[in-house]
Amino acid sequence: MINLLLVAAGGAIGAGLRHVVNFVALRLVGPSFPWGTMAINIVGS
Repeated sequence: MINLLLVAAGGAIGAGLRHVVNFVALRLVGPSFPWGTMAINIVGS
């Protein structure tokens, strides 16, 4: 049961961080290219 809770907490934290990175990237470079998504995918791979 603790494993399930840890996975859920990790997923929630990861989703929040993904949103923040996308938001910051949009503010810094604009919406011309999804730089936040690209950065997240590179870091996550």
